[in-house]
Amino acid sequence: MSAIIFDVLPIFIMILIGWLTVKLRLMKAEIGDALSEFVFKIAVPLLLFRTIANADFHGASPFRLWIAYFSGVGVTWVAAHIAATRFFGRDDRIGVLAGVSSAFANTIFIGLPLVQRTVGDKGLVPLSILIAVHLPVMMIIGTILMERAEHKIAGKKERSIAKVVRQIAHNLVKNPLVIGLAGGAAMHLLGRARRAQDRRQEGAQHRQSGAPDRPQSRQKPAGDRFGRRCCHAPVRAHHAGTGRRHNRSDRRCRRAGRADFTRHGA
Repeated sequence: MSAIIFDVLPIFIMILIGWLTVKLRLMKAEIGDALSEFVFKIAVPLLLFRTIANADFHGASPFRLWIAYFSGVGVTWVAAHIAATRFFGRDDRIGVLAGVSSAFANTIFIGLPLVQRTVGDKGLVPLSILIAVHLPVMMIIGTILMERAEHKIAGKKERSIAKVVRQIAHNLVKNPLVIGLAGGAAMHLLGRARRAQDRRQEGAQHRQSGAPDRPQSRQKPAGDRFGRRCCHAPVRAHHAGTGRRHNRSDRRCRRAGRADFTRHGA
């Protein structure tokens, strides 16, 4: 419990320091807006670019991570929508806004520093995988539900899903986070292709020089004529000379073994 407190508390202390700095007029509020814009448009996209470009996914599939995350998102969204429309008597538009506000986690300004502090840089890889689909999925679902709520309440003409997706895609292309993720993914794929090409060239050089591509396995020690190995060299020589099978009850086998034990001081 104490570890969780010491990991989470500094982040909220930083938020409190920023609020007090503006409240006490030590800095202007416009500076905070500029810092937020710098973090959103430059710092975080570069962090996502570096994380995805250098990530080692170990061939793991992200679908289980997405299913686990968006299952919680769906439960939270539905619960907030029901609370807004049934318990507080608001219309469906407010219900959609309540669902989006409740389920849309702050994965950038809170999630990134919290995960990096508690888990380390390895935790940024799955979080970046979530961010890659979190924003598009939430924007598409939220826009479609709001379109239907507007059509139901105000009689507004409902746009087709294709038009909604096209408008969202146009907005996402200009989003700095999406640009950082896409650039990191492209760099990651280029790096994998370059490493694969280097391995092929190395294999071709090995074949041209006559060296084996893979190290040869160690030669197994000689055994008797039945393929059974013996621990001591005189016993193996005894079997090789007589062509007999190793037998502990055979006096000649025991004699060869005793000679070996005597030589090694056993």
